[in-house]
Amino acid sequence: MIHIVLCDDSPKDIERLSNIVQQYYAGEPVTIHTFVSSIEMITYLEQGGICQIAFLDIVMPGFNGIELARALRNARYKGYLIFVTSSNDFATESYEVSAFSYLLKPANTNTVFSLLDKVAKDMQHNDTATLLIKTKKSTQTLLLREILYVESSAHYLIFHTAESELTVYAGFQQYEADLISDPRFIRCHRTFIVNMDYIHSVQKQSFMMPGEVTIPISKSLAHVKQHYIRYIMEKEGANSNDIS
Repeated sequence: MIHIVLCDDSPKDIERLSNIVQQYYAGEPVTIHTFVSSIEMITYLEQGGICQIAFLDIVMPGFNGIELARALRNARYKGYLIFVTSSNDFATESYEVSAFSYLLKPANTNTVFSLLDKVAKDMQHNDTATLLIKTKKSTQTLLLREILYVESSAHYLIFHTAESELTVYAGFQQYEADLISDPRFIRCHRTFIVNMDYIHSVQKQSFMMPGEVTIPISKSLAHVKQHYIRYIMEKEGANSNDIS
C-alpha cells in the first residue's frame, strides 16, 4: 500500500491533483490523504499517519511548504517531498530539504504521470519502502527490506530484523495489509509473516530463516510454498533481464 499526502490550502488544487494521482494508480493499492494546512498534516503524522510521497504547496498561510518540509526532515521523515508551486523562486530552499522535484500549478496529467514514474523508478532503485510502527511512546520507521519476519505472540507483534527486535502491542490486522501489499511478504501461519527474500530453504512444513530460525507453514496455507517458488523464479528472471 502506497500512502500519499497532498497538502495545499486550495481545495480546488487538491481536488485536481488528487484526481490525477488516482488515475495514475488506478487498480493499485494506494491511499491519498489530503490536508489544507501544514498543521493538519503534522498532526496526522504525529498520530502515526503514514506518508511515503508528500506533495506540498509552498505558498500557504502561516506555516508554508518550505517550513513544513524542514519540520518533516527534522523529524526524520525519509519519504519523497514534491513541492507544488506557481513559480521556481524556491529552488535553493528545496535543495536544503532534499526535495525530489517541483510540480508547477496547475497540475498537468502528463507531467504528474511522468513525475510519479520517476518516483517509482527511484523507489525500486533505492528500495526505500517503509513501515511506520506505533509504540506507546513514539512512532518508529522500519525499512521493509530490513524486516526478516513478523511474529504474533499473545497481544503483541514482534518485528524481527537482522540487528534487533521491535515489540509492539498490536495485532496482525493493524499491519498485515501494508506488509502483504509488498510482494516480498507472505503470511504462512496465523502467527507469522515472512520476508521471502530471507528464506534459506523450504522444508515440508516450514521455512528456514537466518539464524537457523524455523518458521512453520500452516497446513491450510500450503499454497505459500508454490507462491514462494514463483516469487523466486520471477525475481531471478528479472535479475537476468537486468544483467542482459
